[in-house]
Amino acid sequence: MEALRLAVLQGGPSLGFETGLVARLEPDIVVLPENWVSPSPVALEDYLHAAEKVAGEAPAPLHVGAQYIRLEDGVHSLGLAFRDGRLDVSCEKLFPSAAVGERGLVRPGRLHGPIEYKGWRVSCIVCVDIFYPELARVYAVLHGSTLILNPSKIPVDRVGLWRSVLLARAAENSVYVAGANAAGERYRDGREVAGGSAVYTPDGRPLVEAGWGRQSLIVELDPGRLGQARSRWAFERDARTLFSGLYRSAAAMLSSPPGNLERPGVA
Repeated sequence: MEALRLAVLQGGPSLGFETGLVARLEPDIVVLPENWVSPSPVALEDYLHAAEKVAGEAPAPLHVGAQYIRLEDGVHSLGLAFRDGRLDVSCEKLFPSAAVGERGLVRPGRLHGPIEYKGWRVSCIVCVDIFYPELARVYAVLHGSTLILNPSKIPVDRVGLWRSVLLARAAENSVYVAGANAAGERYRDGREVAGGSAVYTPDGRPLVEAGWGRQSLIVELDPGRLGQARSRWAFERDARTLFSGLYRSAAAMLSSPPGNLERPGVA
């Protein structure tokens, strides 16, 4: 594995993104928030055009973001990887948010495998799905993921909670976790979304935590910290030894969309 330069872009449709620093520092991976193209669902072709534009302003071998996408069977929240001029689905939101009525709009998705890059195994978990520890555990234990990306749209009053979950996912799985949050947006209930993106290390430390508003975070991920964390902590190793059968069963179930999610408050 090689050292990896990661750029997290914090912004959104109303603010745009600060891309000048990214272009100068030539990152390996650029991560964008959820719904960075539009707060409303868009066609896959429109996402591709937006990704091409951002890739021109902030060049990198790999761009990963998330967006509500209109497909034939309805709207999905997809994590999309843009590389070599083409799009691939890197993840889908499996558990649309019940709290904000998302289950009345977004269809539940299914599990996807990681992206291979420079010896890293990169997995994506969209927004609120990071609150389901089983997903990160499946990626770490079954897929050997070393970096988990979390494109998100988290309101200001929940950024503290979100960061604590990102940190927990990093430490309990001994992986890097990067959360890219939107900024300059609002929830339908009026709550502000203003940033607070963060990257956490496999040994449970903040590598960088953003403030509010539009900005770019550039960090270098040292693969040596993965080995150090896993040699000191047995969390991931014990989970793989004792519970891999459970996670294989979970992964098999999550490979097709969950069909029995509760939908509180949705007619």
